[in-house]
Amino acid sequence: MSYDGKINRKLRTVELNDDDECLYKLAYDEEKRSYFTHKDILKYVNEHYLKKDNIIEENLLNDLNTFKTYRDDVEQIYNNQDHINKILSLLLTCVTTIFGAIGNKGNFEYKLLFGLMIVIVYINMIYNVFRTTSKSESYKLKFISNAIYTLETIKEDKYRNGIWCTKSDEKYEGLELTEVKEIRTYTYKATGNKYSPRAMYERKRR
Repeated sequence: MSYDGKINRKLRTVELNDDDECLYKLAYDEEKRSYFTHKDILKYVNEHYLKKDNIIEENLLNDLNTFKTYRDDVEQIYNNQDHINKILSLLLTCVTTIFGAIGNKGNFEYKLLFGLMIVIVYINMIYNVFRTTSKSESYKLKFISNAIYTLETIKEDKYRNGIWCTKSDEKYEGLELTEVKEIRTYTYKATGNKYSPRAMYERKRR
């Protein structure tokens, strides 16, 4: 697939549903989703990219953008949860401070603050457990990042080996892949620049 300068016509953007939630459409999914489980992500990448040899550039680029956008969405949810946790911790600190100041001076107030403090402690504990379970957003972030790294690696490998072309490869259009590699190698060697990308790659490969 040669570079035609029209990549914008091949990319998709997210859509919004009636509740203004983002709808994500992966290239090989039949329906749009607003949510992915970590199992959905693992299964999708394995089936459509790790177990397939014929990978379509357009589909990979769209899926890469989709996963990156979805990661931003999940990170925002996680950050909001973190803010709630900080508020609970601050509230607990305030109640503890007041509790210590009152002491046994007021029996009713003492019991009320003590009960409130216990409730906040339990809520905070339950909330923190919820944020770190296998179904939490923080846990899912690892799988989203792994999917992004995997697709990025595949993309770089395709471009590096000349399977997919970039704008600078237009002059090689119509040539066999082996011929393109020979021309590139000769061009880099002819410059005598040992710090050129190709020369550095050749030294590393040896």
